[in-house]
Amino acid sequence: MRHLMVLLGLLPAAAGAFELPEHVHVQTEQSEDAYLIGDDVTIDAPLNGDFFAVAARVRLSGPVRGDVTVGAADVDLLAPIDDDVRLVALTAAFNRPIGGDLFAAGRSLHVFPKATVRGRVLLVSETIKFEGKAARKAMMIAKRVQVGGHVAGDLEVEGAEVDILPDAVIGGDVIFRGGGQLNVDPRATIGGTVKKIPSPFQEMMDTSQHVKQAGQMTAKLLPWLWLLAVGAVVILFTPKLPRRAVYEMRAAPVVTAGLGLGVLVLMPLLAVALILSVVGMPFGVSLFAAYPLAILIGFVLGVVGLGDWALARWLGEKITGRLWRMVSFTASVAVLAVLAQVPYVGWMPGFVALLFGLGGLALVRWQQMTRF
Repeated sequence: MRHLMVLLGLLPAAAGAFELPEHVHVQTEQSEDAYLIGDDVTIDAPLNGDFFAVAARVRLSGPVRGDVTVGAADVDLLAPIDDDVRLVALTAAFNRPIGGDLFAAGRSLHVFPKATVRGRVLLVSETIKFEGKAARKAMMIAKRVQVGGHVAGDLEVEGAEVDILPDAVIGGDVIFRGGGQLNVDPRATIGGTVKKIPSPFQEMMDTSQHVKQAGQMTAKLLPWLWLLAVGAVVILFTPKLPRRAVYEMRAAPVVTAGLGLGVLVLMPLLAVALILSVVGMPFGVSLFAAYPLAILIGFVLGVVGLGDWALARWLGEKITGRLWRMVSFTASVAVLAVLAQVPYVGWMPGFVALLFGLGGLALVRWQQMTRF
């Protein structure tokens, strides 16, 4: 097998559940690339290839001979990495050498003294603490930045509060962008000069109303773009789920919508009741955690059903291919996004789609459970 792949639990229909594997633990050396998905991913053995992971928590204790690409809530890199590191995380800690570039974004990033980056460094976060070594230039953008490590080249930094600590050694210039506060300890070593220049992003935000309008428009579009992305995954990778759900919607529309309303209202109440019963607490917690995912998948299925119905009326035949289903789904999302802007009643078409989708999802899951 060319790649080590752990893709269980990616979608409810694919795995038959609303949860990812709790723990993925690699304890033996891997000779190829590793692609891992799970709730908790731990690597305790060497990986002789690239490493890709999506998880709630990633702990990397085995050396990686290739690139590292990670999306997680919490990341600990505790082993050497021969090539580039690219990650998005809420919190991330780097504590060993990195042979290539380091590109990281998150809420809290900490580069410890044992971390030596041979390539470029780009960090974007709410808070950044850099105590490691960068063999080339480094760029850091955050609300709060603390630099106490070594940067061989220029240090470009932007933030509301930036501290150059006593142990910092900067081989080139310190280029500070924006209107925040820069504090340079007199004991820090700076080979070049300290330059303060306006941030181009700040100037644009201060002088252009178009940027603000674009930001507001983007904020409105993001949920719909996210819905399109989830719908594409469901339609293209689990085609049986939308096909069966749409069938249930057409076969018994009233029953499906009523069942969807029941799921919407009773599922969280049942979860709370199980949690309060103490004995059923594990089931209640699982049910409560599954509720948001059920809402998302149900809404996608409801929009798919709406698109199938509209396209069938237009073409006069049922949709059978994934391509046509994706086209109708995209068009339906666009229509719902426009209708949502209508005051007072714009939410109603989406709510109806949600009821049908939840009902269809519940019927499909019930049929899957009763087969066994």
